[in-house]
Formats: sequence, structure tokens, C-alpha cells
Amino acid sequence: MNRFLLLLFFLPGGIWCDHPLSSEEKQYWKANCGTKPYHPKSRSIAGGQPIDGNAAPWAVRVDSTGSYGRLLSNRVSRVIMMNYCFQPASFRNDDIMILELSENIQFDDYAYPACVSSNPNFQAIGTIVRFTTYGHNSWNWFNTDGQGTSRLRNGVFQITDYDNQGRFIGLNGQPWGVNTRPGDSGGSLIHYDNGRYYVIGVSSTGSYTGFRARASSVYAHFGQICSYTGVC
Repeated sequence: MNRFLLLLFFLPGGIWCDHPLSSEEKQYWKANCGTKPYHPKSRSIAGGQPIDGNAAPWAVRVDSTGSYGRLLSNRVSRVIMMNYCFQPASFRNDDIMILELSENIQFDDYAYPACVSSNPNFQAIGTIVRFTTYGHNSWNWFNTDGQGTSRLRNGVFQITDYDNQGRFIGLNGQPWGVNTRPGDSGGSLIHYDNGRYYVIGVSSTGSYTGFRARASSVYAHFGQICSYTGVC
């Protein structure tokens, strides 16, 4: 594909652009999303660099509502959609951003596009899902195991509740001894179904007092995602 669109849930701001995928890219996405064969070595990926400025192509900083999405990375060519326009600003209100990168993503065992979920059953209460993020751990919020944001990790969580009419998903990682911590925001919440991997949410918040995490719902924003990108 000429462009790879990342769904990120981040900090306050508001900017809109309209730059959907071409018809060829839509066909490619529908035919290939979420179908990469599973490889055990992809479960825990080490050797990356800390998320700091241009070290990560998805790094974005938005200081306040109305700051118009000041980008820290020159690998981002444009902001396609940013929904953080509510007053007062709250991460529970449409904490979603879509970025277009200026460089191609090379797909391999470590990177492959997942499908975007339009199925509300994928976020049903009780569903077992998996976060893939930087920084989350099997200890606690203040874990100092030295791995930090240089390690991409994944962990199992269960959907327990909703907030803001299903737009914000509550999760519990205690049965598996996993938690989220600072640095995990923007990580993918993945559901596996019928041979395909689906992005059903994106990591937004966690709790330092327990194994609780929350993610913004992709299903709740599917209409916008489809309209602005064609990834549907």
C-alpha cells in the first residue's frame, strides 16, 4: 500500500482532513487485513527504541484543545482525523486520532495490518481480548524492570464494562497478572475471530491501583473511520 493508516487515541486537540484510500488500496486492505499467520516470536518484540520525539513515527503532541495538532514527528504527513473537541476536554469523549505516515510500512512477522471492527459483538462484556502496547507489564504501574518503552509487549484482558454509551471500554487484566502503565496509550486492542485479527479499540488509560485499563472503541467510531479512510 502507498499509505498505512494508524489509529491512535491520544491527547486533546482538533483538526480534520479528508484523504481516503484509493480503490486499489481498499481492495488490498479488504483482501489481506488481519490474515497474517501467527508466529510465536511476534508475541514479545524487544530491541526497539524509547518513544521520544522522532524516534517513533506515530509520536504526536497536542498541548491543549485548539493547539491544532502540533506534530513532533516528520514521519507523519498529515492528520486525517482527530476527535477531541468536547468542552471540557475528557479522554472519555472520542479519544481517537488517525494519522497518515509519509513512509511506507514494510510488512513482516512483526508488522501487518489488522482489520477494523464493525461488529459490536467483538466488544461484548466478558470477551477475552489482547493488548499490544509499549510498556505494559506483569507487575504494576510503577514497574522498574528496565524494559520500559523499548519493548513491545502483549497481554490478555477481559472486557468488563462500558463508559460513555459504549465509546469507552473497561478491561481487567488481573486474572493474567497484566496491567497497563504510562507509555501504553495508542496500543492496539485486538480480537481474533474466524482466522482474522481485528482492532476493536486502542489503549487510552490505566489505573496504578489495580489491574484496570480502558480503551476507546473502534466500533463506536467505525462510521467516521470508514468515511475518512475507506478502511471498511
